[in-house]
Amino acid sequence: MLKKIFIFFLLIIPLISDASRIRVRIFSGTNITSMFFIPVSNGYEIFSDTNKVYDLKKADTLFISVENKSIKLTSKNNTIGVFEKIYMRKRGFMNNFRIKSLRPESKELMFDDDLEISVIDEKNLLLINNIDINYYVAGVIEAEGGRTANMEFY
Repeated sequence: MLKKIFIFFLLIIPLISDASRIRVRIFSGTNITSMFFIPVSNGYEIFSDTNKVYDLKKADTLFISVENKSIKLTSKNNTIGVFEKIYMRKRGFMNNFRIKSLRPESKELMFDDDLEISVIDEKNLLLINNIDINYYVAGVIEAEGGRTANMEFY
């Protein structure tokens, strides 16, 4: 059955524009109040509405937390600012980032492309991964079969 689904996606994806992006909520079952954001490849530009507020270099760590119903950004013990909504936009072609939730604590996870962050319920972070559909489908297939699945699975 999974093989048929995979073949379906192989046939349908070329029909979709390369610019097709989808928005996927991440950590949807968790009420995150603070986290780390770490670019893995290249860097990220951080925007609030239309204003660029910070350049984050590869492997720099950004601490993100909820403060007074807003998002507080801190880098290297320096507060960047407090915002209602922020956008992490990739620099370069293929970018990914790691997220480590601190409250509640979770393992570090990796994602592709861009991230939108806002506050929900006045005290929790809402994380939306804005991702190219090709990367999304590849991630779903890998999650279903695992990284060590036999070649026939793919």
